[in-house]
Amino acid sequence: MKTLVSALALLAGLAAVATAQVLPGMPQPAPLETKLGLRAYVGAFAPVLPLVAAPADYIYASVELESGSAVGFEFDYALGGSLRAYLGIAHARSRVNHSSLMVIQGPFRDESPVGLFAPTLGLIIAPRLGSHDVRPTLRLGGGVKFYDFDLVEVTGGVQDPTADLGVGLMAGTHPVAFTAEARWLLSQFDPAYLPVRVIGAKKQLQDDLVFQLGLRFGWCAATGGSPAASVGRRRRFPAGRAGGPGTKTDLPRLLLFDLDPRTRALLHRHLAAGGFSVFEAETVEQARRLLAATGAEVVVTGASVLIHRA
Repeated sequence: MKTLVSALALLAGLAAVATAQVLPGMPQPAPLETKLGLRAYVGAFAPVLPLVAAPADYIYASVELESGSAVGFEFDYALGGSLRAYLGIAHARSRVNHSSLMVIQGPFRDESPVGLFAPTLGLIIAPRLGSHDVRPTLRLGGGVKFYDFDLVEVTGGVQDPTADLGVGLMAGTHPVAFTAEARWLLSQFDPAYLPVRVIGAKKQLQDDLVFQLGLRFGWCAATGGSPAASVGRRRRFPAGRAGGPGTKTDLPRLLLFDLDPRTRALLHRHLAAGGFSVFEAETVEQARRLLAATGAEVVVTGASVLIHRA
């Protein structure tokens, strides 16, 4: 439990540091509007079914896994709209009870550690709900579940295909977003891998739940860097000169300055949705730097709209 709490505190600290790097004058896309993302998480592992279920008429107890901790990471890539592809791996630490159903040689132990690895890939659907910065997520994927037993009777890893289903939430408007998700890993387990007294047993269902909290770091594909780093590397096109009529390069670059923070955020969101390049400044010095770095042509202030030519 102490390890889990420490990991959550570390993730929160990383989020604070990363968010602080996004200056007020820089554009802030929603998390899933970035092309590429890296997600890291910690959580809890909870087995749903026994590893080896003893028949109803057996006098022996079932072989079960215990709850434990879980960690993992994954990459996701935008396919268009609310659809993203993902590739990642989850790892859980648990213990298996040495039921009387098992025939264990060597030193007597009531239980032994077991590691679980689940590399998976698939699709994540994350639609935006209106103008809110919270997205529900639906995971549909599959992969392989590996078991690493600390038993001399089991040589090599035990593996079996698994489905990877999950529902969760993602929240945040910066390159760093918070995530929470519950995943269901559905697979089967063959008792023949273990020294058990089940005669003629076939593969049995082995489902596990993983509850996870984490952070997602996003990058923009157009710049090869984070959304925050993309400012200052834009090509400077005077309005109406680059591209043909109706292209986004015809739209002027806008600088929002000396506005109420809520008004500024609302204008930024709607103007950016319309294809404008929008920048924000809170102080005169920030406004000067952004005018020089971005070549913004229109300055929107609390009292007026000014036309600026570099």
